Amino acid sequence: MKIGDQLKAARLLKKISKFDLAQKSNISLNLLSEIEQNVFFPDYKTFDKICNALEVSTNQIIYEILENEISLKSEGQKRTITEFQEKIEELTNHFYSFGDTPIMSEFEDILDDK
Repeated sequence: MKIGDQLKAARLLKKISKFDLAQKSNISLNLLSEIEQNVFFPDYKTFDKICNALEVSTNQIIYEILENEISLKSEGQKRTITEFQEKIEELTNHFYSFGDTPIMSEFEDILDDK
């Protein structure tokens, strides 16, 4: 599951229309649609706006994506902690590339406990 899929799932769970979420997030409806369809990967500020409008943390969304990827992979093949760390690094690097500073220490703490 990708970020767009997870945001859409959270929106549907909260029973919020795409139009209402776009307004609450202060982004265009077209941009939200592209994000939910995984056509466009949001920068951290946009991602944070959407999460705030959904009343979920950015870390919760990212964690659910990673957790889902691991469980899907483990059904058909083994997934190592190294792959998990690489995925976190990939997402973190994407957000940092926009000059943002997301807090990823919660995930690092989780990995350290494993």
